[in-house]
Amino acid sequence: MIVSSDERNELTRLRRHRDELQHEIRELEDSRPETAGQWERLENLRRGVGRVQDDIDAHAQRTLGPLLEAGVATESGDVTNDRSTPVFDGNPFFPRSTRDAALRTVEAYERSNTLSALAADKLDRIVRSDRSGMDCRFIAAIGNPAYERAFWHLLTDAAGYRDMAEDERAAMRAVQAAQSERAMAIGTGAEGGFAVPLTLDPSILQTSDGSINPLRSLARVETISTNEWKGVSSAGITASYDVEGAEVGDDSPTLAQPSVKCERLQAFVPFSAELGADWGGLRAELGRLLQESKDGLEAEKFVNGAGTASTEPEGIIAGLGTAYQVKTAGTAIFAVSDVYSLKESLPPRFRPNATFLANGDVLDSIYRMVALADATEPPLMTSDGRILRKAVAEVSTMASALTTASKIVLFGDIRAAFLIIDRLGSMTIELVPHLLGSSHRPTGMRGLYMFARNSSAILVPQALRLLVVK
Repeated sequence: MIVSSDERNELTRLRRHRDELQHEIRELEDSRPETAGQWERLENLRRGVGRVQDDIDAHAQRTLGPLLEAGVATESGDVTNDRSTPVFDGNPFFPRSTRDAALRTVEAYERSNTLSALAADKLDRIVRSDRSGMDCRFIAAIGNPAYERAFWHLLTDAAGYRDMAEDERAAMRAVQAAQSERAMAIGTGAEGGFAVPLTLDPSILQTSDGSINPLRSLARVETISTNEWKGVSSAGITASYDVEGAEVGDDSPTLAQPSVKCERLQAFVPFSAELGADWGGLRAELGRLLQESKDGLEAEKFVNGAGTASTEPEGIIAGLGTAYQVKTAGTAIFAVSDVYSLKESLPPRFRPNATFLANGDVLDSIYRMVALADATEPPLMTSDGRILRKAVAEVSTMASALTTASKIVLFGDIRAAFLIIDRLGSMTIELVPHLLGSSHRPTGMRGLYMFARNSSAILVPQALRLLVVK
């Protein structure tokens, strides 16, 4: 039994309609809705996506249910070779084309709740914009369940390759080929480690456990498949009023090309051979520790990183020049008037989408300011957590001490000003099978070496203002 073309077409139509609604949702969310009508439209779109997804699930269960239960077809309606495993042939879940294989991989992980909707949407955009097919092949390869099994074989046993099934070895070769292809495309050598499976790749996951770091949700985040992001910026065009018949001037804008290069983030974890053999929870613990180590470092460097002067990202606080700083009125004092001065210093263009960023202790100080200053004044921070009717975000890696030279409050349009780049699939883990002692003999210890590539930079400093204690 094979699903008919009409039934496939209906599923395709429903999925295309769902994708269109999701695209409209992303555009509306990116524009940061403010009016009641915009919020109502957003909620209606979200409900619409839910209804369409219910139709997709019902149609798939009705047409594919018997085949899925029998294990002879995938959710796309393709027949498998056996009763347990979809036809991979290098393209899991949907073998008809590279692009469809990657899309089916993302959809499968989203439906299993392995990837969040946000992460799945991000990957979907990458796949649909991939013109070379290299990113699609990489996503399909690291999303192969057989590769995930092979990955853990190698991490728990340096000789784990001997215990792999044939499909696991084939999956390893597919990932290595995809890595080499992408590495050659940017003129560098192969990375040489094991690419982290789709379920663990932190260039896709957007969570933070160790620090309060909202920058990924506020800033512009781009996932790239090269070593460098390049953009185009301009101060704009100046129009003019002229007399009748006068020749118009040349108002061509001056263009610039900002660029941001990926920096390497790394960590090393030694462990004994006995621990690797005996600890059944190594897999879960490894995923948690890798994510926490990356998140913790990003939380610090995206705020306070030195940027191009070193080998780390440019932080949104450390990289902002003095021209965009506002001093407090009093020496070593933080007062009500300073908050107003900070807001008023931001150019009108960037005020509608501006957000206040500060350490939690500083936000507490702002919350208490009215009572300490003048009870007749309206509160700076209202009960909904907004300051002067603007959104607020807590950043734990910003300064908390109200002392001279402390950079305590940032205000501005974070998305317009700040860029974070992630190298797709850049996180790689290598197993060092033997650590050597001072006499260059094995110690019975092994190690995991992890490295990833990302960075950040301020693109439009005019969109930011930073309050500094005098």
